[in-house]
Amino acid sequence: MTQIEQQKTLFQRLFQIENIFLVYIALKPIYIFRSGLPQISDMFFLVCFSLLCFKLQKESNLSLKEKRIIVLFVVTIFYQAFIQFVYFFLTSKSEFIFKVLFYLFNAISSIFFFLVFHKAPREKMRDIVLNGCFLSCIVIIAGLIFNRGSSLRQTSFFNNPNQLGYYCLLVLTATLYLSPSNFSKIKLLIIHSSIIYASVLSYSKGAVIGIILAYFSYFSFRLNLKRPLYFIIYVAFIIASSYAVYDFINNDDGIATRNEAVNNLRRRIVNLRDENDSDLYNGRGYGRVYEVMPHILWGVAEGDYDRFRIMSGLEIHSTFISLLVSYGVIGLTLYIVLVMKLICADRFSVTFKNCCILSGVLFYALSHNGVRNTFLWIILSLICLCSEDSDLPSKSPDETSDVKTSS
Repeated sequence: MTQIEQQKTLFQRLFQIENIFLVYIALKPIYIFRSGLPQISDMFFLVCFSLLCFKLQKESNLSLKEKRIIVLFVVTIFYQAFIQFVYFFLTSKSEFIFKVLFYLFNAISSIFFFLVFHKAPREKMRDIVLNGCFLSCIVIIAGLIFNRGSSLRQTSFFNNPNQLGYYCLLVLTATLYLSPSNFSKIKLLIIHSSIIYASVLSYSKGAVIGIILAYFSYFSFRLNLKRPLYFIIYVAFIIASSYAVYDFINNDDGIATRNEAVNNLRRRIVNLRDENDSDLYNGRGYGRVYEVMPHILWGVAEGDYDRFRIMSGLEIHSTFISLLVSYGVIGLTLYIVLVMKLICADRFSVTFKNCCILSGVLFYALSHNGVRNTFLWIILSLICLCSEDSDLPSKSPDETSDVKTSS
């Protein structure tokens, strides 16, 4: 093989789909620009996948469900753009135009993901995402070590602590959903340990509680509660966990509180009611719904936050309320239908599993606006593709072993 042929082969390997997506996830925790989106990983993802989709456009045979989802994306973005442009013409403020670009970028990323991965073997796709999550956790820990700020709440390479906590929650969601029995146990241990460690240092209440809820929902689904032994273990686990949480909150001299980071997190949770940002009406922006009630059907667009009395100058800290206020009942309904279309499968057990694993993200959405995160829509698209294919196990290991034994 000549040197030119070797270089060409190396170039082809470097720019394979799996390597591109692996790099995208690994670079996701690195924030260079002040805005949350897009960052260097998002631009890298969009450019590379655009080139790949251009090459694959003649080969793409999307399923009917995937085509309907793409149509829903187009309709939703078109509606958002219409509302944003109406208020741009009314106020001449350019920020109304820029806001819709975030959603357009995420829609394009999800569509590209469908076009590229809809034919990929699910086992291979799992390994790509899990290895990407593993590398991104290494990046996060490196950021906590070398980019340690002076404030109590750490950010790693993100712009603020909530971004760190939310990304940990998203990585956990993807890991719990995709974790197969044949993936490296050491890598999984590093992923879970890094997520817990980084989320605690972020002191993000929503992210930490969301992570606990995700773990709880996942194990509740995976255990075969029809077996008396597992049911007893599950009940004992609930009782022990409830006591541990009660002791964690009420006991100032508990074992867990001896660690400074854990104790600081405990104080944030204990003082939840006393903090201004924990007030849903004024601190999270829920009260804005009453301000825009005459326009609640179609919304008042996203941007120009100085016009509001509640949380003046700030955006709403809730995904659901932000969509409702900005795009009205119509816009919120479109997003609910879109997400349900992505996570619902033919079998109820698969749909239930998807909802259980996404429970932490849904809880986080009550008090934070995370709908613009591209990785969220990549995960939803991933769930959609895996739910369509029986290659992703929906049974617990015990159920699988029962089937093998009986056969």
